[in-house]
Amino acid sequence: MTLKKYERDKETKIHRIIHSTKILVENKGYSLVSIRDIAKEADVSIGLIYKYFPKGKFDIIKQLSSQYIEKEFMMKQPDKIDFTDFPSYMREVIKKMLESHKKNAKLINAVTVAALMEDNILEDIKMVKEEDYTIISEFFSRFTGVNISSKDYEKVLKEWSLSIKSLIFYSNIFVSIFNNDESLLDMLVDISLKIWEYKP
Repeated sequence: MTLKKYERDKETKIHRIIHSTKILVENKGYSLVSIRDIAKEADVSIGLIYKYFPKGKFDIIKQLSSQYIEKEFMMKQPDKIDFTDFPSYMREVIKKMLESHKKNAKLINAVTVAALMEDNILEDIKMVKEEDYTIISEFFSRFTGVNISSKDYEKVLKEWSLSIKSLIFYSNIFVSIFNNDESLLDMLVDISLKIWEYKP
């Protein structure tokens, strides 16, 4: 077996594990899904899951979350981003966040419920965010007009992330408050620019 074939097999198995976990958590809830369930659904061994995801179920969710973050913030495509136009970039990011939240509402709700009920999951989620915050905050600092040198970028990012995610979550519960998706998007962009103290 060549190295490339092994890499493809590994990627295929990892993809199956992540996809199976997503489906199971959406249908059964985070707490009721076991590694055995995931192994059966993905048609892999329990040992293989722990080989790729040493912390088990939460490591899989963490990997899934990282994939969405990369897509939402477009950090792997810096050549496609105009670092002189923070408002347009922010609009695109929030638009992707709204789309992602709609597409993955069942998964997000399942993990949120589990986090509210189990302290250890909540602590894990906080740890994942800490890792992501550093990368994203450094990326945001590259934009013209974003100049909050007197503040800690990571703290501002946490404030922004909590505010936007809370409002998105709230908008899904109280749909009638917002006229349409565009008005919600406009509001979230305005809030974002204020939090980041954007000055054109």
